[in-house]
Amino acid sequence: MQDNQLSIIEANHARFDRLSAELLPLNKQAIFDALAAAGIEYVEVEFDGYGDEGSFQGIVAYKRDNQTVELPTCEIKLKTVNFATGSIEVKITTPGDATETMVSDFLEETHSGWEDGEGAFGQFTLTLADRSITLDYNERFIDSTHHDHAF
Repeated sequence: MQDNQLSIIEANHARFDRLSAELLPLNKQAIFDALAAAGIEYVEVEFDGYGDEGSFQGIVAYKRDNQTVELPTCEIKLKTVNFATGSIEVKITTPGDATETMVSDFLEETHSGWEDGEGAFGQFTLTLADRSITLDYNERFIDSTHHDHAF
């Protein structure tokens, strides 16, 4: 019975991952369209975490000449996958919340556990000109050097 339950969980994960990957371009487009309509050139999202805690430090949007501007508060529709059923659901949110959720998912996907131990910090940049998202990631660590002497 446990093997069957594990198979179901694995199948649900595979379905969730496949459907999420299919929806990602649509959700990115919805976010980028809302940001572009507000005249935003690029957005930076900083994060920092250590000791099993991590958070996003804020989202800053920029117009031309690096002038900061408020994120738009309009509603956008994103599509999400219900893990248990595999159904596609529509979520109404703001561009800021959608951006934070999306980059949080990217961070977990690429560096799961980033907030553990000594942690990590960095920044996502969403560039509207080419509709790209980049991650500048810095991982902290403790180093030691061993010396063994016999006298």
